[in-house]
Amino acid sequence: VVSLAAGSVFSLALLADGTVRRWGEIRETTFAGLSNVVAMNGGNDDAVAFTFADGTVRAWSYVSYGYVLEVSLAPGTSNVVMVSAGSHNYVVLRRDGTVVAGPDYALRAPSGLTNVTAVAAGFRHNLALRADGNVVAWGDDNYRQNALPSGLSNVVAVAQGYGASYALRRDGSVVSWGQQSRVPPDLPEVVFLSVNRDHCLALRADGTPVEWV
Repeated sequence: VVSLAAGSVFSLALLADGTVRRWGEIRETTFAGLSNVVAMNGGNDDAVAFTFADGTVRAWSYVSYGYVLEVSLAPGTSNVVMVSAGSHNYVVLRRDGTVVAGPDYALRAPSGLTNVTAVAAGFRHNLALRADGNVVAWGDDNYRQNALPSGLSNVVAVAQGYGASYALRRDGSVVSWGQQSRVPPDLPEVVFLSVNRDHCLALRADGTPVEWV
């Protein structure tokens, strides 16, 4: 196993030979025959996406217990280096630093968005991290997910929950905004951050994990 991904009711493992194993409430035939997979991502509720060695991407949406439906991605989803699946939405980062997002028109990437190094999809809401350390947010703003904190800069990673957004800064600090967003007080220097729905995990510089809900 070289990588893992989790949805709300299923889990996935990427093997070194480029194939995918699955367990949980998902049918045996789902994702059968996939090969040359190099990366994958599980969504907040019901989505999963795979990136292939040739730079293409395929995505699925969870429909009902055990059933999934393949999602038609927007044109331009080639030369992919990163993909993030949210709740009924996805965002794809291409090798040239541009972004493709959807499926709804309101979720499409802002015009002129370039020099992107990382992306994160949440609850019908997306984040993009630019090479200059600044963050761009778009999509639903029901929980103030688009209200970036004043002075947010020097960001090295972004993560999305159900209605909250998180940014990891170069100095190891974590910033959050949106619905019920919070960061534990006196959180030591963080080097890695992962968020799914309402659950957060941070890896500290000393190698110990911290979690909060």
